Amino acid sequence: MRARPIVLIALALTISSCSSPWGSLRERSSQCVAGRRDCDGDPANGCEVDTDVSREHCGACGRRATVACVQARPLDPRLLAGAAGTMCVSVAGDSLGGVRCWGSNTHNQVAPEAPATVRATPTDPTVSDTSEVHSLTVGDGFGCAIRGPSRTLRCWGNAVRSIVPDGLAALESVVGARMVAAGARHACVALPNPANDRTVIQCFGDNDRGQLGGERTAGPFATVKTGTGAALSIDRFAGIVAGAAHTCAYSEQQIVCWGANDRTQLGRGQRVGSFAIAAANVAISDNFSMVVHDVAAGGDSTCAVVSTTRNGADAGPPVDAATDATADARDAATAPGDSGVGPMDASVDGGQPASTCGEDQSARRRVLCWGALAADRMCSGRQVGAVRTESGAPLEDVERVFVGDRHACAIQQSGAVLCWGDGADGRLADGTPRGPMVAVPIESLRSARTLSIVGAGNVLPQSARTADREGFCALFDETVTPARVKCWGPNTSNQLGDETFAARLSPTPLNVRW
Repeated sequence: MRARPIVLIALALTISSCSSPWGSLRERSSQCVAGRRDCDGDPANGCEVDTDVSREHCGACGRRATVACVQARPLDPRLLAGAAGTMCVSVAGDSLGGVRCWGSNTHNQVAPEAPATVRATPTDPTVSDTSEVHSLTVGDGFGCAIRGPSRTLRCWGNAVRSIVPDGLAALESVVGARMVAAGARHACVALPNPANDRTVIQCFGDNDRGQLGGERTAGPFATVKTGTGAALSIDRFAGIVAGAAHTCAYSEQQIVCWGANDRTQLGRGQRVGSFAIAAANVAISDNFSMVVHDVAAGGDSTCAVVSTTRNGADAGPPVDAATDATADARDAATAPGDSGVGPMDASVDGGQPASTCGEDQSARRRVLCWGALAADRMCSGRQVGAVRTESGAPLEDVERVFVGDRHACAIQQSGAVLCWGDGADGRLADGTPRGPMVAVPIESLRSARTLSIVGAGNVLPQSARTADREGFCALFDETVTPARVKCWGPNTSNQLGDETFAARLSPTPLNVRW
């Protein structure tokens, strides 16, 4: 019995002298230290890969990271945002996160070094922060995100300093934020009300057109209020979006907007003034039960994906009792800088919505728009119009909607992408527009998960919305393109993110080079 250990040891020594199995890739890699591995199977170059940082072998041989590898964790694109020629994505993986931006860097919103520095590849403007990004937005010369387990508001780019009286430190005291949305020179943050489960909105930045939804009394923030003077309180909050100088927040059964209205971007009624400093409901449908699935804003327009079902003469979406549209009409009529146009149409009583083109049948996730994009497609004189396809049928079965300055797009539940509006300067990614509210399919964008098409929309004044401030991108699954993000349109400031700086126009989407 005592001879067996000696025999086993001798056998082990004999095996160890052979090239197999101890010469295998797995065993050679196991002998590597400090995150290094032998991934090519060539013993001559030893442990040639540092899996802590290798994008092709992140954490393990063959495990690819789309954007970056940090601490052996692959960071891949999750959120996409852009405006004014600057594009950004959030990247995340296993509790780590980050931001990568490219394009216009006029205010250090892309790279923290010298202004107007153009980078060959997407760059992290917040290199000291590796916390996860929960919400991402871009304005004209700045960006903001909700980050980390405490959901702290973080902003970057020198432009934000000019619109925040008390500096960035005041912004970063905001924790527990649910979402952030930026316009041209303002931004709004959705915060939980500590007294209940509802959501309140606080805004900072310019307020010359009512962008903040209330008067700023002290500090950088103004709390958005309704016409009664009470704070806007949203039950079952779903999201917040911003155009150049207007903002909308929504739940499943309510959309409220405030700010600029010179192009009817608030969607309330024919006679609202040039802006409103208090939030009130969008006039969407009368005698209908409404479900809101998505809302988007850009430039001077807003669109929503809604389902409606006729429930009887008195049916309508529930409205927060504090949201008094009649009181808001008085507020709008006397707002500083008002154009002198009379108060809101009194028939929109108490925030209850108006007509929806007389369509009594159930609507299956249709797209309704108001503002500049829908200027000549109003329903019965109202300011909300329905998007239709080339056949004349309503655009239905829509999952998400996206709005730019002169065009908009929708992703259907089937994965098809349709766009409408002005197709100049490559906006429609090879689509041909047939009318301002007529959607055409865009095959090159099929199966996109999300889009960023705000472009020059969130730039003020309107005369500054030139083609060189545009930028359009789409985020895909890796099964569609390994690069994950494709961009199209002008490239004056490297908006395409493809390592080229030629001032050219690409009407077709090109892979971003990470």
